[in-house]
Amino acid sequence: SYVFLMGKCRYCKKKVSIEHPIIEILTGLLFFSFYFPVTSFFDAVTLLYLLVVVSLLIFIFIYDLRHYIIPNIIIYPLIIISFLYTIFQSYFLSDFSIFFYSLLSALGAFLFFFSIFFISKGKWMGFGDVRYVVFMGMFLGFPNIIAGLFLSFFIGAIIGIILLFLKRKGLKSEIPFGPFLITGTIIAHFFGSIIISTYLSYLL
Repeated sequence: SYVFLMGKCRYCKKKVSIEHPIIEILTGLLFFSFYFPVTSFFDAVTLLYLLVVVSLLIFIFIYDLRHYIIPNIIIYPLIIISFLYTIFQSYFLSDFSIFFYSLLSALGAFLFFFSIFFISKGKWMGFGDVRYVVFMGMFLGFPNIIAGLFLSFFIGAIIGIILLFLKRKGLKSEIPFGPFLITGTIIAHFFGSIIISTYLSYLL
């Protein structure tokens, strides 16, 4: 409809940014990617959890890209939801190692990012990113958190180099890290185990 309306609002006829249809398309694709057939109560809760997480991640992605901050009003509910779901998952599957490794991943990621924040006095990384990786650890668990963090830094470095090459950013320019963390989270959710096993196969 964006094309047919020549990039204008259907009702007020004001120009609409191309960003809006892109976000709508990506949201639909992500929802489709996370969808799976529901055959049990556990499946229903899991699907609802994943769709809520995706919705909030999309909001954080856009907000951090625009305002260079990850809002507490979104990240804290994400952490709580992930914490509660991990307990539910561990109880339902009778495997509390899931909760243990998720909690360990969240703690490890937090300590790693907090050390970067503390050493740089907030110049290299915002505290919103430190909060985010707590959710990231709970959501991905171990060892997927390792793949997620690696992908986040790798993608961030590549984009940073491209922006420097295009002279869109300077060496001292601020670049929001949240979108890279979210991208790493989503990729690691789907392909984390494959990435890690492939990497280990080259080492062994």
